[in-house]
Amino acid sequence: QLGLRRADAPEVHRQADQLIAQRERASRRAELALSLAGGFFFDLDLVTGRLSRDARSSQVLELPSEDSAGGLEALFGAVPEFARGGAIERASRARADGSGSFDLEVPVAGEGEALRYFRLLAHIERDAAGRALRIDGMAIEVTEARRVWRALERVSTRVELAAEAGQLGLYELDLRADTVVQTPIGARLFGLPSGAPIPVATYLAQIHPDDRDRVERTFREAIADGGSLEMVFRVDFGQAVRWVRSAGRIERNDRGRTVRVAGVNWDITADIEARDRIA
Repeated sequence: QLGLRRADAPEVHRQADQLIAQRERASRRAELALSLAGGFFFDLDLVTGRLSRDARSSQVLELPSEDSAGGLEALFGAVPEFARGGAIERASRARADGSGSFDLEVPVAGEGEALRYFRLLAHIERDAAGRALRIDGMAIEVTEARRVWRALERVSTRVELAAEAGQLGLYELDLRADTVVQTPIGARLFGLPSGAPIPVATYLAQIHPDDRDRVERTFREAIADGGSLEMVFRVDFGQAVRWVRSAGRIERNDRGRTVRVAGVNWDITADIEARDRIA
């Protein structure tokens, strides 16, 4: 007995039809999104070794829609030799250690000596005993995203080199997390650790008590106005008092909300002392 009354049957069918329709809509959206992203779906039967790809694979990478018995080697067949072994090893490790998925980025030969990069997001289907039966997933091209990211890294490196040459300490104040991150030069100036986020209160506590209220007020006014800030203050954390000039800019998110302050601090103690000697 199924435990269903006759009157329940139409309702069950209606719910089933709804679920099927929802799945079809989700599938169409995924197909559209993947097409726009320059990717394709794949399905690897781990029992037979048969690999299937959708039609977009031939457009994106000129790959056949099916490899009869290549297994993981076929899945990563378009990956250059220098990276293929590592990709196969990571996927094999996920298959063997009981993982339900893997996510990795691999290069693929492009025009000339250029490389294209694809991100593979895969789900590993297992039986009741935990044996891996199938890998299904998608490959999405991330070449342009990677290029932009590398360009940003190069810009960031140049900024850091310029800051080090000028003995400038960079900082970023996260208004949502209420934390500050500083580069090593700025951190040394404040007697604080570099790289890791620290509470804003800890950062402000290093400022000379006679200057602290003014510094806090300047930050609050700049955050409220959404503009820039510039100030001079002293830091005092048990050693010699240092004079600091600080400049910063308020940054907003896409909704226009103020989310962070990015700025620079530098030591002007020698300038202040020279001025005082002249005076």
